[in-house]
Amino acid sequence: MALPLNIDLRQILLHLFNFAILSGGLYFLLYSPVKKFMDERERSFREKTETADEKLRHAEELEAANSMEKSRLDAESASIKSKAEAEASTLCGEKIAEAEARAEEIVAAAKLEGEREKRAIIDGAGEEIERLAIETTEKLLSETTYDSFISYALSEKRKERAGAVGEPQDGG
Repeated sequence: MALPLNIDLRQILLHLFNFAILSGGLYFLLYSPVKKFMDERERSFREKTETADEKLRHAEELEAANSMEKSRLDAESASIKSKAEAEASTLCGEKIAEAEARAEEIVAAAKLEGEREKRAIIDGAGEEIERLAIETTEKLLSETTYDSFISYALSEKRKERAGAVGEPQDGG
Protein backbone atom coordinates (compact mmCIF):
# COMPACT_ATOMS: atom_id res chain seq x y z
CA MET A 1 0.00 0.00 0.00
CA ALA A 2 1.61 2.90 -1.19
CA LEU A 3 0.20 6.25 -0.55
CA PRO A 4 1.06 9.36 -2.35
CA LEU A 5 4.07 11.37 -1.19
CA ASN A 6 5.71 8.22 -0.07
CA ILE A 7 3.79 7.92 3.20
CA ASP A 8 3.91 4.48 4.78
CA LEU A 9 0.90 3.82 6.94
CA ARG A 10 2.61 1.06 8.85
CA GLN A 11 5.38 3.36 9.84
CA ILE A 12 2.86 5.90 11.08
CA LEU A 13 1.08 3.23 13.11
CA LEU A 14 4.37 2.01 14.58
CA HIS A 15 5.31 5.56 15.52
CA LEU A 16 1.87 6.03 17.10
CA PHE A 17 2.26 2.75 18.99
CA ASN A 18 5.76 3.75 20.18
CA PHE A 19 4.39 7.13 21.22
CA ALA A 20 1.56 5.47 23.18
CA ILE A 21 4.04 3.14 24.91
CA LEU A 22 6.35 6.04 25.64
CA SER A 23 3.44 8.14 26.96
CA GLY A 24 2.16 5.26 29.11
CA GLY A 25 5.63 4.54 30.45
CA LEU A 26 6.29 8.18 31.21
CA TYR A 27 2.87 8.45 32.86
CA PHE A 28 3.55 5.52 35.17
CA LEU A 29 7.23 6.33 35.70
CA LEU A 30 7.15 10.13 35.98
CA TYR A 31 3.66 11.64 36.10
CA SER A 32 2.29 9.39 38.80
CA PRO A 33 5.22 9.91 41.27
CA VAL A 34 5.42 13.61 40.47
CA LYS A 35 1.65 13.99 40.92
CA LYS A 36 1.86 12.02 44.17
CA PHE A 37 4.78 14.22 45.35
CA MET A 38 2.91 17.39 44.40
CA ASP A 39 -0.26 16.19 46.18
CA GLU A 40 1.72 15.35 49.32
CA ARG A 41 3.48 18.71 49.14
CA GLU A 42 0.17 20.53 48.73
CA ARG A 43 -1.31 18.57 51.67
CA SER A 44 1.81 19.36 53.78
CA PHE A 45 1.55 23.09 52.98
CA ARG A 46 -2.18 23.02 53.71
CA GLU A 47 -1.53 21.33 57.10
CA LYS A 48 1.25 23.82 57.89
CA THR A 49 -1.03 26.71 56.92
CA GLU A 50 -3.85 25.33 59.08
CA THR A 51 -1.42 24.80 61.97
CA ALA A 52 -0.04 28.32 61.52
CA ASP A 53 -3.58 29.75 61.38
CA GLU A 54 -4.52 27.82 64.52
CA LYS A 55 -1.38 29.04 66.30
CA LEU A 56 -2.11 32.58 65.12
CA ARG A 57 -5.66 32.38 66.51
CA HIS A 58 -4.31 30.97 69.75
CA ALA A 59 -1.67 33.75 69.91
CA GLU A 60 -4.37 36.37 69.24
CA GLU A 61 -6.50 34.88 72.02
CA LEU A 62 -3.50 34.95 74.36
CA GLU A 63 -2.73 38.51 73.32
CA ALA A 64 -6.33 39.54 74.01
CA ALA A 65 -6.23 37.77 77.40
CA ASN A 66 -2.86 39.37 78.18
CA SER A 67 -4.18 42.76 77.12
CA MET A 68 -7.19 42.39 79.42
CA GLU A 69 -4.92 41.19 82.25
CA LYS A 70 -2.57 44.10 81.61
CA SER A 71 -5.49 46.53 81.72
CA ARG A 72 -6.72 44.98 84.96
CA LEU A 73 -3.23 45.12 86.48
CA ASP A 74 -2.77 48.72 85.29
CA ALA A 75 -6.04 49.69 86.95
CA GLU A 76 -5.06 47.82 90.10
CA SER A 77 -1.61 49.42 90.18
CA ALA A 78 -3.17 52.86 89.62
CA SER A 79 -5.52 52.18 92.53
CA ILE A 80 -2.66 51.03 94.75
CA LYS A 81 -0.60 54.04 93.67
CA SER A 82 -3.41 56.47 94.45
CA LYS A 83 -3.97 54.83 97.84
CA ALA A 84 -0.24 55.01 98.57
CA GLU A 85 -0.12 58.66 97.51
CA ALA A 86 -3.13 59.45 99.69
CA GLU A 87 -1.54 57.63 102.63
CA ALA A 88 1.79 59.36 102.02
CA SER A 89 0.00 62.70 101.81
CA THR A 90 -1.81 61.98 105.08
CA LEU A 91 1.42 60.90 106.79
CA CYS A 92 3.21 63.92 105.37
CA GLY A 93 0.46 66.21 106.69
CA GLU A 94 0.65 64.57 110.11
CA LYS A 95 4.44 64.88 110.17
CA ILE A 96 4.23 68.52 109.13
CA ALA A 97 1.62 69.19 111.83
CA GLU A 98 3.82 67.44 114.40
CA ALA A 99 6.85 69.42 113.22
CA GLU A 100 4.91 72.68 113.38
CA ALA A 101 3.64 71.84 116.87
CA ARG A 102 7.17 70.94 117.95
CA ALA A 103 8.47 74.16 116.38
CA GLU A 104 5.85 76.16 118.27
CA GLU A 105 6.86 74.41 121.49
CA ILE A 106 10.52 75.17 120.82
CA VAL A 107 9.75 78.82 120.00
CA ALA A 108 7.61 79.14 123.15
CA ALA A 109 10.33 77.53 125.26
CA ALA A 110 12.94 79.82 123.67
CA LYS A 111 10.77 82.86 124.39
CA LEU A 112 10.36 81.78 128.02
CA GLU A 113 14.08 81.15 128.31
CA GLY A 114 14.79 84.53 126.70
CA GLU A 115 12.41 86.27 129.11
CA ARG A 116 14.01 84.44 132.03
CA GLU A 117 17.50 85.43 130.88
CA LYS A 118 16.31 89.00 130.29
CA ARG A 119 14.90 89.17 133.83
CA ALA A 120 18.10 87.62 135.18
CA ILE A 121 20.19 90.19 133.29
CA ILE A 122 17.96 93.05 134.43
CA ASP A 123 17.99 91.76 138.01
CA GLY A 124 21.74 91.28 137.80
CA ALA A 125 22.16 94.78 136.35
CA GLY A 126 19.95 96.20 139.09
CA GLU A 127 21.99 94.42 141.71
CA GLU A 128 25.19 95.62 140.03
CA ILE A 129 23.87 99.21 139.91
CA GLU A 130 22.82 98.91 143.53
CA ARG A 131 26.25 97.56 144.47
CA LEU A 132 28.02 100.32 142.53
CA ALA A 133 25.80 102.98 144.11
CA ILE A 134 26.56 101.60 147.57
CA GLU A 135 30.28 101.54 146.82
CA THR A 136 30.19 105.07 145.48
CA THR A 137 28.23 106.28 148.49
CA GLU A 138 30.59 104.47 150.83
CA LYS A 139 33.57 106.03 149.12
CA LEU A 140 31.99 109.44 149.32
CA LEU A 141 31.14 108.96 152.93
CA SER A 142 34.27 107.17 153.92
CA GLU A 143 36.56 108.74 156.48
CA THR A 144 39.38 109.41 154.12
CA THR A 145 37.16 111.27 151.77
CA TYR A 146 35.47 113.01 154.63
CA ASP A 147 38.85 113.73 156.20
CA SER A 148 40.21 115.10 152.96
CA PHE A 149 37.08 117.22 152.60
CA ILE A 150 37.51 118.51 156.12
CA SER A 151 41.22 119.12 155.52
CA TYR A 152 40.46 120.99 152.34
CA ALA A 153 37.76 123.03 153.99
CA LEU A 154 40.08 123.89 156.92
CA SER A 155 42.90 124.84 154.61
CA GLU A 156 40.60 127.13 152.70
CA LYS A 157 39.46 128.65 155.93
CA ARG A 158 43.04 129.19 157.02
CA LYS A 159 43.84 130.80 153.73
CA GLU A 160 40.96 133.12 154.22
CA ARG A 161 42.06 134.00 157.72
CA ALA A 162 45.61 134.37 156.71
CA GLY A 163 44.52 136.57 153.91
CA ALA A 164 42.43 138.67 156.34
CA VAL A 165 45.25 138.93 158.86
CA GLY A 166 47.85 139.70 156.23
CA GLU A 167 45.95 142.48 154.56
CA PRO A 168 46.49 145.10 157.21
CA GLN A 169 50.09 144.15 157.39
CA ASP A 170 50.51 144.63 153.74
CA GLY A 171 48.78 147.92 153.91
CA GLY A 172 50.94 149.40 156.71
